[in-house]
Amino acid sequence: LSKRAKLNRKKRRQVIKALKRGNHRKLTLLATGNGGQPREHLLHKRFAKFRLHHRHEWFSLSPQIVKYIACLKRRRTK
Repeated sequence: LSKRAKLNRKKRRQVIKALKRGNHRKLTLLATGNGGQPREHLLHKRFAKFRLHHRHEWFSLSPQIVKYIACLKRRRTK
């Protein structure tokens, strides 16, 4: 499992397609959520201390982000 996470508002297919371009690593989509740009902005603020240097959309896969992803998955299965 990678030590990085990408938080953005694009649709699943758009995210995977964009990330595959020029990327040799195996990518795994961990979760998706609703909320559009307002939600993305909120998440970026919430997890700002985990942001990787000079990478606006990329964050260290911290325990807090892992917990948030787990919550998203639980909501999707209900």
